[in-house]
Amino acid sequence: MNRPAPVTFATALMWIGAVISGLLAITSFLAMGKVKEVAADLGLTTQADIDGLKTALMIAGIVLLIVAAIDVLFATRIGRGGRTARLIYTILGGLGALAGISSAIATHQSGHWLTAVLPLIVIGLLWLPASSKQFFDQGR
Repeated sequence: MNRPAPVTFATALMWIGAVISGLLAITSFLAMGKVKEVAADLGLTTQADIDGLKTALMIAGIVLLIVAAIDVLFATRIGRGGRTARLIYTILGGLGALAGISSAIATHQSGHWLTAVLPLIVIGLLWLPASSKQFFDQGR
């Protein structure tokens, strides 16, 4: 059976999410090289603050690389009809959406809403009607 259009669109969004996460990771790592300038822009002046910012940037970069890798893994498995991958992505994507909502509310930054909305769109697409069900019931 050919892959249904909603599943194709969902996997495309997952690949886009992986690229965005990868680019954000690179940005985070690059900012580490200019940590003093970034710290000054944020009003951080002590060495402890600068070291803390550098650590935070490194952790953010690593987490973003892991998220990108997970997106690639799930996009590949779901694109092939993986039922288990669809279920696990639904759980992880839901948790990610909750984290994105919390972050958007706490920081008042509209960009964080993308991290909440994108997984919800993907989850919705993955659980659309019978053609998707038939595709995932093939047990690939």
